[in-house]
Amino acid sequence: MWTRLDPDNGGRYPVTARRDGSGYHQWNIFQSPRAMNQGDWLDNRHWITILYPKPKGVQPDNRKPTGVILHDAVQPAADRRLSASSPEAQALMAASWHSLIFSGDTSGPMLGAYPSQKAFSLDIDIMTSPSGAPKGTHPTRLDTITFPAGTKTVGYMTNPQGTCIELQVSEIGIPPYVTLLRKLFPRYPYLAHPIEALYVYRADQKRLVEIGCVPKTAAAVPEIENAFWQPDGKHIRFYYHQAVYIVSAD
Repeated sequence: MWTRLDPDNGGRYPVTARRDGSGYHQWNIFQSPRAMNQGDWLDNRHWITILYPKPKGVQPDNRKPTGVILHDAVQPAADRRLSASSPEAQALMAASWHSLIFSGDTSGPMLGAYPSQKAFSLDIDIMTSPSGAPKGTHPTRLDTITFPAGTKTVGYMTNPQGTCIELQVSEIGIPPYVTLLRKLFPRYPYLAHPIEALYVYRADQKRLVEIGCVPKTAAAVPEIENAFWQPDGKHIRFYYHQAVYIVSAD
């Protein structure tokens, strides 16, 4: 799934297709602050759009859903609209990844990343809560990941299974030894090569794995956009230079 910007009306519409390009379909759902649908796959063919009321000076995350639309990528005409208060809609939202973000569901294992910028490093605490933990249970620290000074977080997201975290960071591209040499020789020359990197932290192994990196060309604009987990929890989809990529997290 990706989002298409229509040049005629400026609308943003979700589009689905198979990896080989077959089954292409543009969904007639105008993307606005009232709809949230990126990454809400339920299985390999069904996905949902979660509808929210019109914002009134608050962030979308603080509003309660008003409705749900269930889509079938194989049969696009089979859309079903449900009230958010209905038991079926509640079950669908609980089954989607967005339920962990917006409703705070703790029925499954919870894994989160909490970055803190230090004077000489970026530390990211990996916090976890066990499956079925009572609401309000304080998470415990599983591990701490340390990045060199100047590193900034671009985004992070836990996979649907609660076993891995995708981390996207912007690095200044100056090796630690150069930082040390500059303390001794302030004018030590080195041409920085800023990059944006994608990592995966595996909770079962307490291990951080680099998936890949790309050159950083604009400070304020992410190079890798809309990085989301696939439903299997083993692949990550993202946009880069107007193309869609799917990479293995293993």
